[in-house]
Amino acid sequence: SYRNQTYAKLHIWALTDYDVALSLDTDVAVMRSLDGVLDRMAADQTLREARSPQGCLGARDATHRFFNTGVWAARPDAAVHAAFMRYLRSGHSRCYGGDQSAALGFFAGRRAWPVLPLHVGYNLKVDQGVRNCLDKVGLGHDELFVVHWAGPHKPGGRRNGHGRDELERKAHSADAAAYEGAQ
Repeated sequence: SYRNQTYAKLHIWALTDYDVALSLDTDVAVMRSLDGVLDRMAADQTLREARSPQGCLGARDATHRFFNTGVWAARPDAAVHAAFMRYLRSGHSRCYGGDQSAALGFFAGRRAWPVLPLHVGYNLKVDQGVRNCLDKVGLGHDELFVVHWAGPHKPGGRRNGHGRDELERKAHSADAAAYEGAQ
């Protein structure tokens, strides 16, 4: 099923051949380079994760309870991965929302470790409208890094090139171009 397939991203913690790993959902359009996220994590060895907020929440919310795994960076760690897998197998996790709720449940108890908080422009959910969300959190269009579709607004065929505002249309166009380039 779809939800089972999304659990693969949780294995980001097992990629120990890398200093830092970045996971992106397949329903995102990268509008600006994310190299800065990886560079900041590489420069500060104490950072364990880079988290982006859910919906239009502020970055402070992403460091605590409400982060979104659609744009998620981690410093791979075999011990964290093993603990995460034990947590999932234990049956104590609330996995009603697939990987998202599993990650929220597991990492809620790890509030003390250093997290790089990313503002909403790194994982802007389109279900509230790109411009509306940017305005709500006080960001300019030049601070938009990733557009993340939700609900019926996912890209693909029937909606490419459409959107509620110019930024969403630009993201659809970027997504369509990337898809066509991969063919």
